[in-house]
Amino acid sequence: MIAGTGILRNNQMNNFSHEGAAAALRNGTPPPRNAMVPGKRMLSTMMPTLVFNPDTVRMLAAMGLPITSDETMGSAQSIVIENGLFLRGADPRRPGALVVAP
Repeated sequence: MIAGTGILRNNQMNNFSHEGAAAALRNGTPPPRNAMVPGKRMLSTMMPTLVFNPDTVRMLAAMGLPITSDETMGSAQSIVIENGLFLRGADPRRPGALVVAP
């Protein structure tokens, strides 16, 4: 945790396509879309999460910041295309999770 912030660090640099970028450099071909370059975010999902204790929540609220809390942190939404059909599913653990036909 970064001291005094409540922010947990998570090194997700492994989500970039390092091997693909190295191969492209060797072969003289364009790098993959998920190559690491300055200012670029990886294609995978990222979810910055702050974990506040009650004192921190009170201090942030006193500063006028909107505070929200949710017990759910993520969910799985899936689509499978099989024989021209779209098969889909929504994680029922996530409040408001819906499946909508395209």
